[in-house]
Amino acid sequence: MISELTQNKIESSGILDEADFHIKKENLGVVFHILRSQLYSQPVAAIVREYFCNSLDSNNLSGKSDVPVRVTLPTTLEPFYKCRDFGFGLSDEEIKNVFISYGESTKRDTNEAVGMLGLGAKSAFSLVDAFIVNSFQNGHVSSWNLFIDESQRGKAALLARAETIEPDGLEVVIPVKSEHIYKFKDEAMKFFYYSKILPEFHNLSQLDLDLIKNNRSKVAEFS
Repeated sequence: MISELTQNKIESSGILDEADFHIKKENLGVVFHILRSQLYSQPVAAIVREYFCNSLDSNNLSGKSDVPVRVTLPTTLEPFYKCRDFGFGLSDEEIKNVFISYGESTKRDTNEAVGMLGLGAKSAFSLVDAFIVNSFQNGHVSSWNLFIDESQRGKAALLARAETIEPDGLEVVIPVKSEHIYKFKDEAMKFFYYSKILPEFHNLSQLDLDLIKNNRSKVAEFS
C-alpha cells in the first residue's frame, strides 16, 4: 500500500550542532525484542491476520487473485499453522534482504497490496522463537529456518533445497504448542467470519466451515 508520509518543513537558525537518531548495532536485539513482544497484544489473532493478508497480496500481485490462499489449522497430530500463497515466491536474496528485514517492504509503490510496514512477516515471533518459510520457485523449494539466536536479533538459515512439482509461492509453517491449538481455530473462525475472501481450509470441519459461510451471509445481508 502506498504510504502517505507527512513532509515536515523545518525552518531553523542558530544551530551549533546536530545529530540523527539511530540505533547502535549492539542495541538492535533490544529493539527487535520490543517489536516482537509488544507490537501485538493478541499474537495468535495477529498471526492469522498478517500471514493471510500477506498471502492475499502475493496472489494479487502475481495475477492470481482467483487462486485461494491455503490455510492449514493445527491439530494434535499436526501441530503447525500453515499459510501458503501462490505468488512468485522469494529468492534467497529476497528472504535475506526483505522478508527478515524489519521495516523493509516491497509493497509501498502499489495500492493493490494491504501491507507496507515490513513487520507482518515477522509476526510469528510474537508467539514462537522459530518457524519455517518454504519458498517455491521455478521447480525448486528452498526451506529456511527463521529463529531468534543468542543475539536476540534473529537469523535465517537455509536448511534444504530440493526439486518440486509444486507451483510457485511461499508457505509459512509455524509450530503450535498444544495449549494454543484451539486458539488458532477460534481466532481463524472469528477473522474469517468477516473477511471478504475465504481461503482453502485444511483441518477445518465442514460444520465449522458452514458456520463461517452462514455468518458471512448474514453480515452481507445487513451491510
